[in-house]
Amino acid sequence: MKRSYQVEKPAINIYYNKDFVDASFFRELVWGIEEEGVPYRLETKSEKSSLELSYQGAQESNLGVGIGIGSDNLMILHYIKLKKDTPLFKVKLHCNDSVMRTLGANAARLVKGIPFKTLEDKEDNIKIDKNEDNSNIDIKSIVAEVVARLTRA
Repeated sequence: MKRSYQVEKPAINIYYNKDFVDASFFRELVWGIEEEGVPYRLETKSEKSSLELSYQGAQESNLGVGIGIGSDNLMILHYIKLKKDTPLFKVKLHCNDSVMRTLGANAARLVKGIPFKTLEDKEDNIKIDKNEDNSNIDIKSIVAEVVARLTRA
């Protein structure tokens, strides 16, 4: 008696909306994952939101990592243990190739449990950190507070 068991291969899920995005736009993302030696699965979905696609991808991945690319022209990297509205990384779809490749590598590094690469857009000379809005941070006041605390000690 033969039994057939279907076991899904562990992979990072990359979900995208084919109506708005052509898979050729994010080939660098896939190459970044491949360079780290982690398998991935590309799948088209009807959902339009990159956030929804990334969250769904993470939830349905055996590795707990999903990337979503939707009509909002964003690539979002999500992790299964994070809340839906707090993804790990967000980058624009039409960014520098090195940023896309680094995002893919970071997805794979999340699976492997090793430190992330820094996302830098060399063309625009912009450093992209985790999904944080740093526009309202006053560096001078933070440094002043740290110096004041250190001098009191």
